[in-house]
Amino acid sequence: VQAAVDAYNKGRHIEAVRLAQPLAEKGDAAALVIIGLAHETGRGAEPSRELAIKSYRLAHDAGSQEASFRLATALIAQGGEKDQAEAKTILETLSKDDTGQASRILGEGSLRGWFGDEADFEKTRFYWQRAADKGDVTAIMTLARLLDGNFGFPEKRDAAAALAAYTKAAKLDNPTAMVAVGSRLLNGEEKLRNEKMGREWLAKAIAKENFDAYLALGDFEEVVKKDDKAALAQYQKGAEAAQAACMLKLATFLSEGRGGQEKNPEKALEWFKKAGQAGNSLGHVQAAAMLLQGEGLQIVEGYAHLVAAGESGLADIQNEIGLLYLSGRLGVRDATAAAGWFGRAATAGLPQGAHNLGTLYEQGL
Repeated sequence: VQAAVDAYNKGRHIEAVRLAQPLAEKGDAAALVIIGLAHETGRGAEPSRELAIKSYRLAHDAGSQEASFRLATALIAQGGEKDQAEAKTILETLSKDDTGQASRILGEGSLRGWFGDEADFEKTRFYWQRAADKGDVTAIMTLARLLDGNFGFPEKRDAAAALAAYTKAAKLDNPTAMVAVGSRLLNGEEKLRNEKMGREWLAKAIAKENFDAYLALGDFEEVVKKDDKAALAQYQKGAEAAQAACMLKLATFLSEGRGGQEKNPEKALEWFKKAGQAGNSLGHVQAAAMLLQGEGLQIVEGYAHLVAAGESGLADIQNEIGLLYLSGRLGVRDATAAAGWFGRAATAGLPQGAHNLGTLYEQGL
């Protein structure tokens, strides 16, 4: 069995199935899990959720907890009312003895309506709290986000309870939670603020190399303290540590001449480009806005940044790309390409994209 597991984990899926098959036929639970996984993923065996569920069920009946989890999630994915009811029963049984994973999945199911009911805040909170009480850090974080209003239910938002949950995860050495705690203590509701503790938690996050902390510190200096120079120093540190939002902030300060320095459009453009390359689509937007004011190759480069932002799903930018194609600034007016981008913007729900697409049809372009 271990040889089959090792083979599967190293990507030798067909070999893993060959080794596991005779053991699975004898009822070995671990081998049955491998066969089920191969069918579920299509790696090493015929892709078939039905066959995967069959193998997982046999392993579940043999007492494999891993198989029980996989059977439950496969039944949920199957989507039938009967399947989901069975999945809930399995997870409820598992939740009595596991470390919180089953309760976490039950909470997600209650939030997403997997078990035949509509999204239920109280059930979600109950299950995630139960998982959190068992030390499941992922559950603690999702509970905090639920209480913070990140999953809807704005009327149920409880900033103090969310902060307490984030703090619990932070004390379990979770760097993301450290940033969340520090940010809320500096920038959150005024009654919850504590500058000394906030700075301490963000320092701990930086020591763990979570450089989102620099963004929280910069925002505190900029928005709360109204100290652009101190904010710029924090954004600079974050940008140099490759934090994309800090790159965008630094570029904005440079372009506007904030933080006690003169405007520096060349340096700003450099950081806008870096922000885009680091995955911040607004960096591409700002770089494009600057480059498209130029001529020749600058327009071509600006177009490339605009397309990168459009491909990230920004509907207003998709509309702008359509307008750029119609402007002739790319060398020729291309109404067909413009229609494609207007169509994407319209599909994303932007009224102006739909209007512009309608205008092309109306004018026969």
